[in-house]
Amino acid sequence: MSDFGDEIARQLATQPKFARALHYAIDHCLVDLIPWVLFTSDSQISTRSKGINEAYTERHVLCFAERRDTDDVGCVVLESTADYAAGEVLIIHDFASPGWEVDVSFSDFWGGSEQPSTT
Repeated sequence: MSDFGDEIARQLATQPKFARALHYAIDHCLVDLIPWVLFTSDSQISTRSKGINEAYTERHVLCFAERRDTDDVGCVVLESTADYAAGEVLIIHDFASPGWEVDVSFSDFWGGSEQPSTT
């Protein structure tokens, strides 16, 4: 299973369904899904999450991926808000004006699709 430091592991533990999906993707080398790239290190996750959470303060998220061709960042909501449930996945367009940053949301990591079969 993929390893993250204590702080990232603690944050992921608040969303076990999401954490399982992220670990599955990393452990099965599903990290370079053009145009998306999953973050596999604490520093990538921490740096991007800090920037997104400082820019858009109305929710607390953990960033896990970014697009190579845009400023879009994949994030999981860590704490429910009036607009988004904990565990929901948001595609946030970094550098957008606050209130306009969420491009799309999904109920979970797989975007409504089934987890890939392990057989």
